Amino acid sequence: KGLTIADIHGLYFNTKTRLYRNLNTLEILTSPDSKINDEIAVVGVGCTLPDAHTPDAFWENIMGKKYSIKPMDENRFDAGLYYDPDRSAEDKSYTLLAGQVADFVFDHERFGYDPKKAKRLSRSQQMVLQTAYKAVENAGLLGEDMRIACDDPSRTAVIVATCLSNELGNELQLKYWYPQLVSMLEKTEAFQALSEAEKETAIQALQAGMEGENTGYDPVHGILLNIEASRIARHLGVRGANYIVDAACASSVTAIKAAAGELLSGEHDQVIVGGVNTH
Repeated sequence: KGLTIADIHGLYFNTKTRLYRNLNTLEILTSPDSKINDEIAVVGVGCTLPDAHTPDAFWENIMGKKYSIKPMDENRFDAGLYYDPDRSAEDKSYTLLAGQVADFVFDHERFGYDPKKAKRLSRSQQMVLQTAYKAVENAGLLGEDMRIACDDPSRTAVIVATCLSNELGNELQLKYWYPQLVSMLEKTEAFQALSEAEKETAIQALQAGMEGENTGYDPVHGILLNIEASRIARHLGVRGANYIVDAACASSVTAIKAAAGELLSGEHDQVIVGGVNTH
């Protein structure tokens, strides 16, 4: 059977989605910088910030000139051990201030985690996952199956700005130094003055303290920074690109630029983009 003009027209122009993608491809091929010349819309926003768990609350704090930078709690920062107002002091911090989200609660049941598994996710993974869902809900794109509503999940990307590791990562890295810490401990006069039984007790206490709540287990998937993006993608059913961006203090701005690039390249129709830092 021969191919008619009507067949060709129907194949390339009768479907709206196919039409704009063909036009985008043509625009990319003819553009000097190989990009679509188009505008980008922000269709949903979510946030988890100090004293603000919604964009409206954050805006009210701005308008009310609310100051959310406060001294760190003792359970987060041992001032006696780490604080020194002298900026040149070695291994010390000269500030006690931080922007802290003190009232965050992870809704582990919503995402299918039991309490034990939820503890194996870093706080940064918990926060960025829950906040991503806020943004998707705000956009009206969250389906009844808890996945993003779209025609093609492979054309949705996830980009997360992140840096400086996270609290579970810090604990894991410290565990790697256990042999060296024991070696240093054994050289101190106080340790050498102990009996053999007391030495063994001290070493066991050090090991137990360093393992924390993850005795005999390293929650690698709850620690890795790249999982912050892929966990969002898995829960939302997204199959497009998912990756993190680390540009230190410029991470969030760089992530937004990367998201714009994904859209204007024609590879993706929408991008979930944001930033997280729990340090």
